[in-house]
Amino acid sequence: MAELILELRVKFPLLQLEFPQITSINDLNWIGAFLDVNDMVLIARSPSQLQSLIDACQVWAERSRMRINHEKTEVMMFYETPSQRTTRFPSTFHITSRFPFSQPPRSPPLKEPLTLKYLGLTLDPYLTMETAMKHTCLKINAAHQTVATVAHSL
Repeated sequence: MAELILELRVKFPLLQLEFPQITSINDLNWIGAFLDVNDMVLIARSPSQLQSLIDACQVWAERSRMRINHEKTEVMMFYETPSQRTTRFPSTFHITSRFPFSQPPRSPPLKEPLTLKYLGLTLDPYLTMETAMKHTCLKINAAHQTVATVAHSL
């Protein structure tokens, strides 16, 4: 995976964020992907840039004799307003797979769910965090009931 990240950094050098606390090592600013065990999150500034990142990952996977599982791959775009989402829905993202090479190329569309669970946090396209807040409130209420029951029994 380190080879893939290095390749993405070379192909997409403008995917960077400014971190004021990092001043001496410039390459620490590149943020285009997050890796977690068997998951990878690609970060892009536009749909076309995201599709280019997906394409670069697919080329790397084929060169490494691997296949990206399009059935498990999901895309979450973040929007400021609902009208931005409806202008490009349904999903236009895809993986063009030529692996195995004995089969003709396929280009299945990627799923774009209404919510996405990542590292235990449920995200939605508008980052309202409503699902996460509901879950937190349920846990707080359950803990409060437990404390109230114990206090009442004493």
